[in-house]
Order: sequence, then C-alpha cells, then structure tokens
Amino acid sequence: DLENDPDVLGVIAASAALAISDIPWDGPIGSARIGWSENSFLAFPVAEVLKLSQMDLIVSGSASEVVMVEAGMLEMTEDVVLQGIEEAQKYNKVISEGIKELAGQVGKAKFEFVKTNATDSELSRIKEIAKPLIQNLIDLAAQKKMNKEDALGELIRQVGEGLKEEKTKDESSEQVEEIS
Repeated sequence: DLENDPDVLGVIAASAALAISDIPWDGPIGSARIGWSENSFLAFPVAEVLKLSQMDLIVSGSASEVVMVEAGMLEMTEDVVLQGIEEAQKYNKVISEGIKELAGQVGKAKFEFVKTNATDSELSRIKEIAKPLIQNLIDLAAQKKMNKEDALGELIRQVGEGLKEEKTKDESSEQVEEIS
C-alpha cells in the first residue's frame, strides 16, 4: 500500500502461519514499530509520519519476552528507548495472544519431532541414497509433474526401501556366515 513498511507485518504473518501449521516451534511472536514525535510514542506509524519521527524502533517478541530489537533514531535518552521497547511489548503481547487464539480455532496438531539415534555411518548411507533422489524429485516438482508433498513422501519411501534392501542383504550375509 506504499504507506506501511511490510517488515513488521511479515513477522506477524510468519508467526501466525507457523502457529496454525503443524510445525513445532516456541511461538507465537508479535512485532511492533514505534515512532517518537512531539514527546510521545507513535504505534505503527505510516511512512509519511515515520519520516518526521525521531525514532524508528522495531521490537519483536512473545507475550512475555523481547526477542529482537532494531532501531534507527536521532539522539534519544536511554529512558525513552527503554520506554519505547516497553510500549512495543504491549502490542506484541496483544498480537501474540491473538495469534494463539487463531491457532486454537484453526491450527493443526503439531508434528512431534523425534531425534534419531542413527550412527554416523547410517546417516552417511542415508545421504548417499537420498542425494540423487532429491535432485530428481526437485526437477519433477519444478516441472509440475509432482507436488512438493508427494515428492517428499516419495523420497522418504525410496530411502526407506534402500535401507531395507541393505538390511536384508546384511542379514542374509550374517546368516550365510553363521551356516558356514
């Protein structure tokens, strides 16, 4: 809209997207831009107002913690900057709570990440099997011959089959050795 810089909205949108997805993460977070003019804070100032502001402060954070601060400003006291961060956090709390509410209404159950106990040699073998498959599946997805979800499923299936074949060969070799 050429009035609002998309950076703050982008953080909020990404946070909302992650919150409603099945991707596990420690969110949500909000993001707020704070300006300073005529001895008062300006929340989410539009571009024209921001040009006249002595402060362009962006604060991203959860409902309880600041996770990122970015600022450009003319000479400001530390107290004013800290008050600006606190002001932004008020908005971040409201935004974070709104995203939590949205996730509660339309969000998916989170995927449970389980760390593997694979050995280094097993991981190397998985990479060896998967690498050529990944490039082939990327090409198919780029040519619109296969969607990304199907390509990922196919990769997992083929790597699994490759590992099963190796395990079967290893077990057969062990059985032959036992018989001899």
